[in-house]
Amino acid sequence: MGRDEIVRTLGTRDLTLAKRKLHAVLADIQRDIATAEANRELSPESAEYVLEAAREARAQVDKGLQSEGEAAMSLDHTVEKHLDLMRKKHGEDEHGDPRVSDGHVRAIQLAHRVFAGEPVTLLSAQAEAHLNEIAGSIRKTTLASKRKALAAFRDWLGADVEVTAVTRKVAGKYLTESLMKRARAAKTTKTELSHISSCWNWMLARGVVEVNPWLRMGSSLPSDKRGKQAPRRPWRDEELVQLLKETPTNDPMWSLSVLAMYTGARIEELCALKVVDVEADVLHIREGKSAAAVRTVPLHPVIAPLLRRLVANATDSWLVPGLLTGGRDARRSAGVSKRFGWHLRHRLKLTDSALTFHSLRHSFVNRCEVAGIPVTTTALIVGHAGGRSGLTYGQKGASYSEGLPVAELAKAIRNVTYGIADEIVKRTSVKVRVTIRSRRRPTKKSTGDKLAA
Repeated sequence: MGRDEIVRTLGTRDLTLAKRKLHAVLADIQRDIATAEANRELSPESAEYVLEAAREARAQVDKGLQSEGEAAMSLDHTVEKHLDLMRKKHGEDEHGDPRVSDGHVRAIQLAHRVFAGEPVTLLSAQAEAHLNEIAGSIRKTTLASKRKALAAFRDWLGADVEVTAVTRKVAGKYLTESLMKRARAAKTTKTELSHISSCWNWMLARGVVEVNPWLRMGSSLPSDKRGKQAPRRPWRDEELVQLLKETPTNDPMWSLSVLAMYTGARIEELCALKVVDVEADVLHIREGKSAAAVRTVPLHPVIAPLLRRLVANATDSWLVPGLLTGGRDARRSAGVSKRFGWHLRHRLKLTDSALTFHSLRHSFVNRCEVAGIPVTTTALIVGHAGGRSGLTYGQKGASYSEGLPVAELAKAIRNVTYGIADEIVKRTSVKVRVTIRSRRRPTKKSTGDKLAA
């Protein structure tokens, strides 16, 4: 089914109700698994059936179990049987031939080449080689997205094909007939195109293909140029005050929110901080979504007491304790990110969808702008590569400039203020002690049924 685990939400935080819903959801999952198992058997109607028959016939000849003529007759019989099934199912065209898709035609042509022993470069093999090679350098989530995009294209083709059979015309047809009919955001479609195109770029670099038929395919997608509300917005003063006052200080969410307000860091960057990453008056963010994300962030005076408190009370190596890992990449932010969203909507009653934890990063950047901090300086603080275009101000060894000294960044960050929220943080930080610990829900070992996490 293309995944290591299957997750379904039960849509409730009530354990009793979750238990009542559990078995119905498990039954749905079992049906999905049974369907996938059934589909693994190749049907004589599938184009893959013909291709597999050609492989087996070639193997019989190579092993000396059949003569070339006998194997050829066997393959011809398989092809005729396949075409008869297609004729019964889809009828005939004006020439009296069975109606078959382009994918079937390509599969039959490829089958005869495979049987003849011609060297063929199959898409499935190249895609798997590409994914295996890059697996160690990208996140597991990204790897899974790439695998899913390539599998969807392969399914649309209807059969495995030689990579040279994927022309620009085929690529354009896939975009029009499949991707654009899914009614998704243009950005999502472009991302899927990018995943497929990157595989062809890899093959291009390896000399497997001469051209990339997916090149600039995404630029043809229509885009809405009208003004519209941004998906996220900075927090307003009264919303920040409510967040600080109505979030328990012993909950990791309080400390993470404050750190985001005064550093502009992403939630996973904050969750991944360890005690050793706090040094004097700076935070060392050692890993992130891009090269620019690796940086040293000066401590804003308002959060200095909180950092001292977190370090002093640390019971393990983590700066903010009590978080569980989740997702394919074992991110420490996986659980607390979802819990923050629930806290926001259900406890604080802040229902604006443009308001999220990541909006705290927007708030920091907005306060930098209000304070008159140059955009390149702000980009260095928050680890955003896009703000350093042109002369590429930035990291040592990666641009024309070695970047501003930490002392200069510290001068800039001191100008960021949230008004009354500053006083709340100063007053509260000296009493913070994170005691709430996330825990995994129990598993029914007797049946293997896992309760909703």
